[in-house]
Amino acid sequence: MSAETCQVKMYDGKPCGRPVLKDGDCVFHLRGERTEEEVQNFEGEFLTELRRMEEDPKIERLDFTKFVFPGEIDLHGHVFEKEVYFFQATFNKKADFSEARFDKTVSFAYAGFEEEPSFREVTFNGIAAFSAAKFENNTTFAEAAFERDVLFASTTFKKMVSFYDVRFKGEANFKSATFGIKAHFLGAKFENEADFSLARFEGEADFTETTFATEPFFIATTFARKPCFFGAKKAPM
Repeated sequence: MSAETCQVKMYDGKPCGRPVLKDGDCVFHLRGERTEEEVQNFEGEFLTELRRMEEDPKIERLDFTKFVFPGEIDLHGHVFEKEVYFFQATFNKKADFSEARFDKTVSFAYAGFEEEPSFREVTFNGIAAFSAAKFENNTTFAEAAFERDVLFASTTFKKMVSFYDVRFKGEANFKSATFGIKAHFLGAKFENEADFSLARFEGEADFTETTFATEPFFIATTFARKPCFFGAKKAPM
């Protein structure tokens, strides 16, 4: 393949193949410094690429593996009808996915969020993977709905994360996750297995009025402060 195309490997292991912008990377994989104009133009270029991929019947998967989002990205209310992979993607500014809908599998595994992402009221109809993702700032999943299994295994939330009134219909895997300043599960509903084994809560852990359909797993879980299970059902302590 020509050296003038981006060689970053995508989710399927094949090279990206998009035209190089500079430093051997395409506009979506550029890891180096960007001009102010390049940052400002990025969102429009990404949305154009998103539409192209969505409208192409030959493309079954929206693969944004290792994409670097240098500015804010607004996908509020967007409907993703195909599988979506933000695997190892980097979001340098705010990412707004609020009220979006993912109809099939979506992966943010190993993604990095530098500022405050919003997944408020998002509907996840397929399996959702956030395994080993890193959230550097406050994060919200408030009122989201996970219709199938969700993976937060080894995920790091450095500041506050809100799962207020979230519905987990499938299995919720928080094994080895790290929660920083506050983990807020007020009113969350776990309708299947909830596993927090080996997780670390370094600040507040609030499970007030949380509902567990089955006894949750807190095997070898570490709490820096006494967790709150006031009004919770099937609370383990």
